[in-house]
Amino acid sequence: MSDKILLVDDKTEIADLAEVYLRNENYEVLKYYSPKDVLAHIGEIQPEPVEQGNFEQHVPFQPEDTLYVNRCELIYLYDTKGFYQPAYQFGGPINNNENPWTCRILLWQNKR
Repeated sequence: MSDKILLVDDKTEIADLAEVYLRNENYEVLKYYSPKDVLAHIGEIQPEPVEQGNFEQHVPFQPEDTLYVNRCELIYLYDTKGFYQPAYQFGGPINNNENPWTCRILLWQNKR
């Protein structure tokens, strides 16, 4: 499976050209021309770590836990060099409505 790249640029010519180069390097490209477009299609671009349960969590889950995802948003976090990095923030209840959980997954965390 190829790595996925989320490409967002309001200059269509730049986005289109970047997409060609990335596809030539065997990346799967999810291209959008505005952050609003990304948010409108957020359900289509959920990172695989969530589906596979492969993400860090401060409170460890138990094998019998059931996670319900009822919230997903695109946010931006500072990295160690002071740059903004896109991330998904997921949340919902664990097992029942009394136990909420939230996790943040950086988009580049899905790299090999």
